Amino acid sequence: MASTPPGDVPGRKGEAVTSPALGAGSAPTLPDYAPVPRSSLGPALNDQGYDVGRVERNPYWVTDGKYQSAFLTTADGVVLFDAPPDIGHNLRRAVDEIAAAEGVPTP
Repeated sequence: MASTPPGDVPGRKGEAVTSPALGAGSAPTLPDYAPVPRSSLGPALNDQGYDVGRVERNPYWVTDGKYQSAFLTTADGVVLFDAPPDIGHNLRRAVDEIAAAEGVPTP
C-alpha cells in the first residue's frame, strides 16, 4: 500500500493520517480571529449577581449568567417556570424586585 504524504487525506481505508512534525517549518500559520462580540457574553449582572427583564406584559426572564429561568406575575401572585436550584436565591430576589414594582403579592 502506498504511503500518503504527510498532511494529505488517505484515499483508502487503513492508511495512516499524519501531519508535519512540530517545528518542521511546513506547518500552516493560524489566522488571527476577531474577539468574541460583547453581545455574545449576555447581559450585565447587577450587584446582587442577576439580571431580570420583561418578556412581554407579565412574563419575565432572569439569569445569573449561567442559568436562566422565568416567572409570570398575576393579580394573585407569581408563577415560577423552571427554577434550577443554583439560581434560587437570585430568582427570589428578582421576583421580589418585580413583584414590589408591580404591586403583586408574594409569599
